[in-house]
Amino acid sequence: GSKGLSAAHVFIAGMQDGTLPRDRNAIQPIEAKKFLVALTRTRKHCHILFSTNIGGQRPKRSIFLDWLKGAMKRESYVDKKYFE
Repeated sequence: GSKGLSAAHVFIAGMQDGTLPRDRNAIQPIEAKKFLVALTRTRKHCHILFSTNIGGQRPKRSIFLDWLKGAMKRESYVDKKYFE
């Protein structure tokens, strides 16, 4: 349904292990496809969101983030102090 569609800003949420991908040691092709399709639908900026605390657990960042070159990334840490 998204064939040929694109957007200036694309947001990808849930980019932590256990969500996308569910298991970093057994990545499913559909998981990689979802990530790559979201990236290629971006015209200006792709905002990738991941949580560092889910119910008291500390998940690792998605292994997919390692696929992006350093110059392509800019990281921001957002917590309640960010909004004060």
